[in-house]
Amino acid sequence: MRVRVLSISEREAFLHLTYPLHRTGVLAMAEHEVIAVGGDIAGHPIGFAFAVPHRGFYEIGSLHVTLPDDTGVLRRALLDGVIAEAERRDWGVGYFNARFAHTDDSVIRLMRDAGWVGPAVRSVSVRTTVDKLLGFWILPRFGILRRGYQVVPWSQITAEQRQLLVAADDALPDAMKWDLSPLRYEHRAVTEHSFLLLRDGEAIGWHLPERFDADTIRWTCSTVVPGHWSMAAIMPLWDVVLRTQRDAGVTGLIFATTVAHPTFMKFIFRRLLPVLDSVTVGAAFQSRIVQA
Repeated sequence: MRVRVLSISEREAFLHLTYPLHRTGVLAMAEHEVIAVGGDIAGHPIGFAFAVPHRGFYEIGSLHVTLPDDTGVLRRALLDGVIAEAERRDWGVGYFNARFAHTDDSVIRLMRDAGWVGPAVRSVSVRTTVDKLLGFWILPRFGILRRGYQVVPWSQITAEQRQLLVAADDALPDAMKWDLSPLRYEHRAVTEHSFLLLRDGEAIGWHLPERFDADTIRWTCSTVVPGHWSMAAIMPLWDVVLRTQRDAGVTGLIFATTVAHPTFMKFIFRRLLPVLDSVTVGAAFQSRIVQA
């Protein structure tokens, strides 16, 4: 594979090798605003990486090859091309936010072999089906509504329950409001699949999903709030949610969590793995700081 820093005129032929979100921006950037590295075999693009500068550091936005690369040799060539050019431009420390299957250690080996530090896990996203989660061994044991619990369809929330919901939203830690706030997500949620969880007259959880595609619902905000989180609390909510989704004929579901919620992240790996179709890890790597 021939690897080189791409000129502006050469970039377009390689842009299909990165995320659609990035293509227009990378194509429009001036030479000093981006490092674009391409790899080709006999003139056919098979690999692409790019990086952009920030104040005192740079970030790799994409690192991809189309051929099998279990050993990382092809991606390493692209990475080395980015690093060398970043050092030539004195862009400072490098960062790479990667996404990879939890069973795939090739990215970790690639970055560590290049002398980078990581991974620092940031997030986990999963994909599964309604039937698989309904068959989860814990659900029959903890999914039964016990005394004091109530799951209320979002369309049937009373004025008094709305006040409880607002109070629960106000009590959320500021660092968690961005991904747990029900008031932030309810306007975009699918109402017929949304529910409020009450325990002893207190709002302790909610499920506010979005339609992902015809066969899949994204569980965008499905939680029991800090201080109340436990398998025993979330399962009665999930039991109702899953049965409602099954009855609607929407078989697929996806959801994600971040390191801001370590209990739930542990729950995914310790309990849910057997009933998940895929688990994708989002993690950060950093180049080593060389002392002058």
